[in-house]
Amino acid sequence: MRSELRDWFRRNAESLSPAYEGAVELLANPTSPGRVRFIAHAVRDIAARLVFALEPQRKGKRVQYEEHLDKIQEQWRFPDGICRREAAAPAEEIVSIPWNVAVLIDALIVEHRQRRQCPSAHDLLFQFLVKRCLSPPDSIDRLVTEFGKTAKWFMAHAHFSAEPVVPVEERELRERFQAFEGAIFGMVGTYFAGVDALDEILQRANR
Repeated sequence: MRSELRDWFRRNAESLSPAYEGAVELLANPTSPGRVRFIAHAVRDIAARLVFALEPQRKGKRVQYEEHLDKIQEQWRFPDGICRREAAAPAEEIVSIPWNVAVLIDALIVEHRQRRQCPSAHDLLFQFLVKRCLSPPDSIDRLVTEFGKTAKWFMAHAHFSAEPVVPVEERELRERFQAFEGAIFGMVGTYFAGVDALDEILQRANR
C-alpha cells in the first residue's frame, strides 16, 4: 500500500509527494530531532491539499490577512490604537475614518466572509468522492470523517512550542499514521470500490 501511495503521489500530486515520502522516512527513524512535529506538519499539509490534487481544476483560496492589514495600518490615523488614547479623551460612540480606509476594511471583510461561506476541505472531499465512487454516500462519509479525525490529531501535534511537550507514544504515532495512509488509499486507490472495500479500510483505521 505504501509503495502504491508513493507512486500515486508522484503521478497525481507531485507537490505533496515530498511531504508523504519525507513523513514515511521520518517514521522509520525514531531518533530524528523534531520527528513527530515534522510528520504532523506533513500530514496537515496533505490533508489540506488532497482534494485539490484529486480535483486540480478546483483552486484553493486563502485570505491574505497580513497583506490586507499592512495596507490598512498604513492609512490608520491612530498609530497607538484608539484604546490607548489619553484617559481624559472623551469616549466616542462613532469614530470617523477616511473613505479609503473604509474601502480597505470592507475589502478584507468581504473576502473573509466569502472564504467562510466556501465548503470546508472535508465537504469538498466528500462531494468529490460521492461523484466518483460506487459506494453509498454514508460509507464515503464515514471514510472522510475518519480521515478528518486522524488529520485533526496530527494538526494538534504540528506546532513547536516553548512549553514542555508531552511525548507521543511510538505505537500511537505509527497507528495514527497508518490510519491516515489507509484513508488516503481508500480515496485514491478505490474510487470504484464497493462498500466492503471501504468497510475494510475503516476497520483497519479503527484498530
